[in-house]
Amino acid sequence: MTSDTSLEPVVALTKALVAVPSISPDSSSTQDILIERLVALGFTVEPLVIDGVRNFFARWGNKGPLLVFSGHTDVVPTGEQKRWTTDPFDAVIREERLFGRGSADMKGAIAAMVIAVEEFLAETNRSSPLSIGFLITGDEELGGAAGNAALTQILRGHKIDYCIVGEPTSESTFGDTIKIGRRGSLTGHVTFRGRQGHVGYPHLADNALHRALESLSKLSREEFDNGGEHFQPTSFQVVKLSSGVATNVIPGEALASFNFRFSYYTTAEALKKQVNEVFASFGSENYEIEWEPPATPFLTVPGHLHTQLVRAVKEVTNIVPSNSTAGGISDARHFAAHGIPVVEFGPLNKTIHQYDENVSLFELRELVKVYKRLLSLLSAEIS
Repeated sequence: MTSDTSLEPVVALTKALVAVPSISPDSSSTQDILIERLVALGFTVEPLVIDGVRNFFARWGNKGPLLVFSGHTDVVPTGEQKRWTTDPFDAVIREERLFGRGSADMKGAIAAMVIAVEEFLAETNRSSPLSIGFLITGDEELGGAAGNAALTQILRGHKIDYCIVGEPTSESTFGDTIKIGRRGSLTGHVTFRGRQGHVGYPHLADNALHRALESLSKLSREEFDNGGEHFQPTSFQVVKLSSGVATNVIPGEALASFNFRFSYYTTAEALKKQVNEVFASFGSENYEIEWEPPATPFLTVPGHLHTQLVRAVKEVTNIVPSNSTAGGISDARHFAAHGIPVVEFGPLNKTIHQYDENVSLFELRELVKVYKRLLSLLSAEIS
């Protein structure tokens, strides 16, 4: 699929990317559009298909330092199409906004990265001392296991000095927020067991749902940590609860799922221990927990990359962005785990994962300017 040449480049590329359905995990042709553009710029591209998930790494230049732009082409499901004003993959433009699944999260930012690099290399006559890379992944919305595996492979042959991830970080106004970390995520699925019986003879039964409500309610009031600099306190939320077979039957089993978004100042193991202590206080033999693999929190202490990104944002928008670690998880944590300075910056996050997801054309244009200015600032230091 080619871009619409009647539109400005960043809008045309965003439209082309959004028009390809790439529900996670992405095995679509979305990344082919990007690869074609990058090869034309002189990038060497290494496809990385892992467990059926498409990823690729592209590099221009063979000197250090290496700045990597990273993003994911997979998107969350669209939900009921009738609740969209237009088809979620039509990439319709109206009132200076581009509508479609993935427009804000995060195909618009990926398009802005590519166009910024195109313009930067054209303006510098391809003579920048900075090496530029792209890691584009296809399963971030499912946790990013394939993307992380791809990064691990890449690091066997490349040293990444800086990374910027184009997640939608802006809160109220474009440019107001940079993500310097993310909370971790830990999900548990618990089965509470009692003894089924007739509601008219409660003394002969043991209500598993009561056990669930009591213990989950206690956990919801627990204080897990106080947070700290850059991080909110850890939060606990029950996300699913089911039990019962009839209105005259005391349930003998109750199923619940819950999630922690935990700060940099605690660990998944500490949270598991606290949960087990609470559940055990209501009958140690009457529950069983299965834990999903946790996503670890990370923090990039503001340093050189952050300083230059703040400068680029301020020069383009006249806004000094604030630092944040709020929101969900992202691929940025994989870079942080390898000790790579990583920050996130992108468009507004107001419509992500919603019906009629959209991104403003103004934000796309401004993103190109910010990313290009960051390239210029980092290049100027080593010229």
